[in-house]
Amino acid sequence: MHVLLVGGAGYLGGRITSALTTQPGIRVRILTPEDPHPQWRQWPGVEILRADVRNRESLAGSCDGITHLIYLAGLNQTASEARPLEALAVSGLGAFYVAKEAARAGVQRFVYISSFHVYGEVGMERLTEDLPVQPRNQYGVSRRLGEMYCALVAESCGLSLAILRLSNGYGAPADDQADCWSLVVNDLCRQAVCDGRLVLKSSGRQQRDFIAMHDLLAGLELFLRLPADRLGQRIYNLGSGVSMSILEVAERVRAVYAELFGVTLPLQTGTDAAHAQPFWFDIGRARALGFGPRADMAREIREIFEVCGTPEAI
Repeated sequence: MHVLLVGGAGYLGGRITSALTTQPGIRVRILTPEDPHPQWRQWPGVEILRADVRNRESLAGSCDGITHLIYLAGLNQTASEARPLEALAVSGLGAFYVAKEAARAGVQRFVYISSFHVYGEVGMERLTEDLPVQPRNQYGVSRRLGEMYCALVAESCGLSLAILRLSNGYGAPADDQADCWSLVVNDLCRQAVCDGRLVLKSSGRQQRDFIAMHDLLAGLELFLRLPADRLGQRIYNLGSGVSMSILEVAERVRAVYAELFGVTLPLQTGTDAAHAQPFWFDIGRARALGFGPRADMAREIREIFEVCGTPEAI
């Protein structure tokens, strides 16, 4: 298997690269406009290709020899709001350009990483892939555009496509410079170490689905290896299938911190204008193909703390 990670020099790309390179017979090519962390070049079987998904000419030949592709490129939520045109170009039009190149090169499987943000505020307790999408922020709009462009190429060129709508991811980065500290769980861990307290801007009653990095990686491998005749649908929710409040997550971070460092952190909460509604991110479609979340949140939190360092070192 020869895997191309488009936009693979970021947080998720680092963990995917680290996981894939430990498996025999897998080579990884990272397509990125910027150099990744220096340690990535030390991983066996990793090739770095400098290219910009917004420049179609720079992508020529990028998929040659590639059997499987994961499209990760995109701005985070904050950057998408600040630079919406760039977000649309990277997550949307860039995906179209890469998908066309992948189809030309005969790539066997194209996996597009999307987000639960494409659903927007649908007013439903249960989020399934069959719901009409109504993104309410620039990030969700850009990811939805990418979904549509990839589906367009799949239909016209016969590209085997899987679109994965991720819930709220969390987990340790491959390097501490990765852009992952705005993620809820990761942010709480860094607050604990750097500030010696946990502060929630809201009451924390909001329900969310959180997917651990180990489960996310297992899900990606499943969709890379799944035979085309079993893929069936193109769009899949990927999460834990379990709803938790932000406050419960904060309490879990607090408990692990106390276990590791012997200190019970103060926890401060804010207020909400509206009542928190129940929420369920339905992963039944992915489960039917063999996806089974089983990660231990406490273990993931410990791994994040390992990257954050000890309070004494800050």
